[in-house]
Amino acid sequence: LGNDFNQQQMKQKYFHESSIKNPIEWYKKTLHLIREIKGYNVPAMIITDGTKNQLKELLDLSDVFFIQTPAAITDLMVLAKSKLLLCSGGSTFSCWASFLEKTPTLSFPGQHPNWYKLSSDLTEHFVGVFDPCLPDKNVIEMIKNIRF
Repeated sequence: LGNDFNQQQMKQKYFHESSIKNPIEWYKKTLHLIREIKGYNVPAMIITDGTKNQLKELLDLSDVFFIQTPAAITDLMVLAKSKLLLCSGGSTFSCWASFLEKTPTLSFPGQHPNWYKLSSDLTEHFVGVFDPCLPDKNVIEMIKNIRF
């Protein structure tokens, strides 16, 4: 959640400021679309500095699990082993997870994780923003090919 990030109500701010908290609704819509593309409830793990109360909307979905590990390095390694990472684009923590295992990574529009120069090569290690309301056909194809 980036609890040390600012909360924004105005969408255009995401394109002009960094380290802004992604809306929970983006995670919900993106997960819903991933599940629709795959045709089943892809399990989702949440690793965050957020609380269960802050995550209630996500945790109420089926097959969504809140993972709490004893150390940040463990969180980082679990995130890095993800098949697809939905991240806070301004988070160095999320970006390290993406970088370590070259995990395909999506973030909220305007909060591009490539500020950290990870990658944007769809064939090697896709890192980019994703709008579940206007999904990019190449990202949809990438999701279709991921074995969750």
